[in-house]
Amino acid sequence: MNYIWFFSILGLLAVGCTHNNAPGSEPDANNETISASNYNQTCSADSDCVAIAVGDPCRLCCANAAINKADQAKYNADVAEDRAECRPVIPCTIACLMNHAACTNNKCTVVPGR
Repeated sequence: MNYIWFFSILGLLAVGCTHNNAPGSEPDANNETISASNYNQTCSADSDCVAIAVGDPCRLCCANAAINKADQAKYNADVAEDRAECRPVIPCTIACLMNHAACTNNKCTVVPGR
């Protein structure tokens, strides 16, 4: 097995969810961030919620918040608009994609992967 190749791939995967500032990867002059509080978070059942990533739009990675699915299109549009100025967009790793949304006390929350 080619160990250099293996550790190179492993290193790339590890970098995918980092939050270090990479040169040229600032979201924009306004330093926009994506926040769950900008969207409807109320719910009555788990099916009302969708998991989202919040924070620096150039580094959105793991789902770390949840919103009402009725606001998912607005969230997607906001992310697309904010990410348009990212150079580069930092990719996410597969290891963190298992988080899911749930309705807890009538508020959408994110739950670690099952």
